[in-house]
This record gives sequence, structure tokens and C-alpha cells, in this order.
Amino acid sequence: CNAGFANWELGWSESKKVYCCEHAGRACGSGGHVGRQAAVVSDAIADRQALLPYDCDADLAHWREAWSDEKKTWCCDHTGRGCASRGVADQVYDCNTGFANWKVGWSSPKKKWCCHHVGRGCEFRHDDDFDIQASGWGNSPYQNVHGNTGATYNCNDGFANWRAGWSPEKKDWCCSHTGRGCNPGPYHEPSYHGGYQPVHDGHDYPIVHDVCLYHVGDDVSVQSHGGWHRARVLGHVGHETYSVMLERYGEEMTAPCSDIRSPGGAVYPAALWILLVISLVAIVIGLWA
Repeated sequence: CNAGFANWELGWSESKKVYCCEHAGRACGSGGHVGRQAAVVSDAIADRQALLPYDCDADLAHWREAWSDEKKTWCCDHTGRGCASRGVADQVYDCNTGFANWKVGWSSPKKKWCCHHVGRGCEFRHDDDFDIQASGWGNSPYQNVHGNTGATYNCNDGFANWRAGWSPEKKDWCCSHTGRGCNPGPYHEPSYHGGYQPVHDGHDYPIVHDVCLYHVGDDVSVQSHGGWHRARVLGHVGHETYSVMLERYGEEMTAPCSDIRSPGGAVYPAALWILLVISLVAIVIGLWA
């Protein structure tokens, strides 16, 4: 009420005149006209406030205790009142209240908080690449393709204690999207697509296709239900003639080639070499003959 006071009669709006008259004793003027104008402006302000979802003046002196979380958020966003200057760890929201209309009714901070802590209010973006990849998998219990609940999860948060600390929904989601949090279960023969064959890693996961037919040292990109995405053919490991090094998000594991299976039976590289030698001998004999 100090700014522009020298020219308040012409420069101030009627609402400012009324406010400064009531709160600072300035711009009150004289005569009934100002009084009537003040009454009209006050009524207009009251009508406008009646249309708002919250009265940000009510209980302002005790807003921390008296206001609901929704009112604090609304008044902070719209009037700058009720803004808590505290850390994220202290921000707590009731993620059940208003959940039926969360897309419209919840503030952005509440959506983020509830999505991160309870998996509600998540602005889920559909992952087309994941659907395309999953559509080529067989009917295996290790597909981990679940119905879209709209929830997304941070699969790095709490991973060190995922078995005890994660909810079943988070385990399913993270297993499907990142290969983390996958619970091993009894093995069931999957359907094969595009020549991919399974191998076991000691935990009953179907892993990779028949990479042992490649040369030693070859790197192979693989499609896997267990999240394994890369394999390398190794040489002698223990008593195994060949083995495969599997990689998954920084994790490595060695699987022997004797575990590789195909629809026609086991594939043994030694047998393939024997067949190759026999074929070469037959060719040489044929040439000499």
C-alpha cells in the first residue's frame, strides 16, 4: 500500500483501494460512494472465494496442523501459502484419498511421491519395444508379461535386499522390464521361436539358444526369458570341452554346453567334430578313387 500511493485515486484498482483502506488505513477517501464501491468489491471477492476448492485464508496461522495435505498443495500452487520448506523425506501423502480421480485431482508432487512409494499415480509410458520383444517369446512361465497396472518401479532402489524388501508387484515388474527380482521356479519346457534353444544356469532358468555351435571366442547376442542378453563361447572349463559365458546387466555366469538341448535331443560339439572328420575322410577317399 506504499507503492503508487501518491496517485492512488487514479492509479489503483478498486480492489486495492478497498484492501489498503481496510488493512492500512490508506485510500479510504470520503463519502458514501467509496463505501458502496467497497461493499461491491468485497461481495465480488467473497463470491469468487466461494467457487474455489479451498479458502487459503482460513486457519492460515495454524496451516501446518489444521490444513490437509491436499489443501497445502493447492494453496501453495495457487497462492504461495502453505508451502512447506522441508525435504522430500518429510513429504507424506495419503495415496488412498482421491485415488479414484488421481489423474485430475492429484498434484504433480503427490503423483510422484505416491508412484515412488506405493506404485500409485504413476504416469506410465507404454514401452512398445518391450511388447515387440515379448511377442516373440514362447508360452513359458518365465515370460513375466503381466497386465499393465499403470505402476512403474525403480529397480535400483533396494535391490541389495530385493527378496525381502520388494513387493510381489515390484518383483514382477522389475523382472519383466530389467531382469531384476526374478524368482526361480520349477522348469517347464518353453516353446521355441526362431531357433532359440534353452540352457540351464543352475537355477532352472531357460537362458540362451544353441551358442555352442559357434566358434570359441565368438560373442553372440541372445534372446532370453531370464534377462540374459549376451553370450560368449569359451574353451575348456573344468571337465567341459566347451562352455558359455552369459551376461545380464553386469552379472556373469558360466553354463556348460552339455546342458544345451534341442527338439531332436542333446547337441554335443564332439559329435559334430566326428561327423566333420568322417565327411572329410570320405571326400579325400572319393578324390583318390
